Amino acid sequence: MLQRNKQLSLLVLVLFLGTGILRAQVRLAAWSSNYVELSSYLGVQTADRFNTFQFMISGQSTHKPNWTFTVRLMEPILPVSGGSNVSGQPFPADKISLIWTGDNNSPNFFLDGIGANKNPIRLQSAGEVKLIDRGKQALSTHGGHSANYQLYAALKIDQGKYLDGFVSPNPYTHLRYRVSLLFTVYDEQGISMGSVPLDYDLQIRPRLTDGHLVDVEPDFSIRFLPEASQVRMQFLRAQDYKEGVRVQLNNAIQVNSNTDYEIRVKSMDPQFVSANGLTLPLSILTIKLLPGQGVEPVGSYPIISLSSMEQSLGNGRSQDKNIQRHYHLNYQAKLDSDQLSHIRTGNYEVSILYLLMPK
Repeated sequence: MLQRNKQLSLLVLVLFLGTGILRAQVRLAAWSSNYVELSSYLGVQTADRFNTFQFMISGQSTHKPNWTFTVRLMEPILPVSGGSNVSGQPFPADKISLIWTGDNNSPNFFLDGIGANKNPIRLQSAGEVKLIDRGKQALSTHGGHSANYQLYAALKIDQGKYLDGFVSPNPYTHLRYRVSLLFTVYDEQGISMGSVPLDYDLQIRPRLTDGHLVDVEPDFSIRFLPEASQVRMQFLRAQDYKEGVRVQLNNAIQVNSNTDYEIRVKSMDPQFVSANGLTLPLSILTIKLLPGQGVEPVGSYPIISLSSMEQSLGNGRSQDKNIQRHYHLNYQAKLDSDQLSHIRTGNYEVSILYLLMPK
C-alpha cells in the first residue's frame, strides 16, 4: 500500500541589515578520542562522549545570553597516509556529522535547556556551521565567581556506496584522512569569545563490508543540497534598501518520488527575529520554485509571500523514485517604506520548512 507521509526539509535563512571587540570572561576547551575507523558501507557512529566541549566562565558579573557555537572545516579532507584514493577527491565534508549526546548535569546548562538540535549536524566544505544557535541558557556564573560546563558529542560518517571513491586503489592499503576543525563560541553580537582546533584521524579500510544493505532509495524524499540549507541575504547599500535583495540558489532542492507530488512551504517561526529580540514580518520575503534538471512540471510555479501557513510552490510528475529531480529557489527580501523608517540593523533569522506531498 502506498504510504502518503509528508517528507520534510528545513532551511535556515538569515537577513543581515547594516553595515564587534568584547573580551568576555569565557574560555573554550575541547578534546576528543580523535580516531575513527570505517570498515563498512553502513558508515560509523562513535561513542557518545567521543568529543567533549568545555565552557569555563569567570567573574561574578559574567552573563552572556544568546551565544552561538560553531564549527568550521579548516582544510580539504585529504589522505595523509596510504597514498591517494580512487576518486582523487577530498572526502566530502557533508557526509560527516556531529551529534549532541549529553552534558554534565548542570541545571543551568544542559542540552534541552540550551535548545540544542539533537539531530545530526553536517559539516560543510566552506563556511561555519552552527552547532548551538542562540543558546537559551546563558553562559553565566549566576552570581558566583566561576562556572564550568561540559557538552558531549558523537561523530558520524554517513553510509553509502559513495565510499567506493574514498578507499585506496590498492586492495591491501588502508587510507588515513585528517579532518581539521575549528570550534568557536560567539556572543549575541557575533563577536568571538574563543576558538579551539580539533583534528580527527579517519581510517578507511580497503575492503568495505555490507554493500548490499545501503543506497536503497526511499519511495519519497526531499532534501537540500548542503550549500543551500542556510541562506544569507545582506542589505549593505542604499540600493538594497530601495529595491530589495534577491538570491537564487541553483539546484537547491532534490526530490525523489514514486508518484506525482506537490512541494509546499511554511515558516517555522511567526516572524523574523534578531538576537536582541527585534522582529520583522514574514511577508518581507517572497519565494519562487523554479524547475530544474529532471523535472516534469504540472501547471505554474507561483511567487508566494512567506507565511506560517502551508502554501503550495508547485507540482511535478514522477513515476520513478530513482530519478533525481532538481529545483532552483529564488528568494527576494524587500522592506516597505514604513519598515524602512523604523528598521534597526542586525541579523534577523527565520526557519523555513519545505514539504513533499505525494499525490
